[in-house]
Amino acid sequence: MATRRPVAKSEPPDHIPQLMTRVLAATNHRAGRDLGGHDLSPQGARALVTLMERGPMRVSLLAELVGLEPTGLSHLMRTLDQRGLLRRERDETDHRSVTVALTTPGRALARRCADIQARHQAALLRHFSADEANRLRTMLHKMIDTLAATN
Repeated sequence: MATRRPVAKSEPPDHIPQLMTRVLAATNHRAGRDLGGHDLSPQGARALVTLMERGPMRVSLLAELVGLEPTGLSHLMRTLDQRGLLRRERDETDHRSVTVALTTPGRALARRCADIQARHQAALLRHFSADEANRLRTMLHKMIDTLAATN
């Protein structure tokens, strides 16, 4: 059984959203440090890796998968487009929608970002058994599905 470290009075209580926020903040901090040489934010790296793994997609789906509001992702897409890392095109079936895809330089950078993400995940889960890591993934997906069903 895992032991919990004592929580200092100055720390927030063990409410799940607060714990998740702390994990995300620490993960983004480490990712920002490791991505700094590429002049890329953790959100930018997630967008590139998602496009590499799933292929071209609508901006609205990418926003959902990356965890950004569409407006925030739109600004990010403009920056990545200006850097030549992706291309944006009007969707042929719905001209109101925009589809994004990686360019060759974007794919190369996405591979480096995926390596960084894999190292971060391994460090984050180093004290978890494979079964615990899988249970955590299942529970997180269940939370995501629950939140999606209530919106």
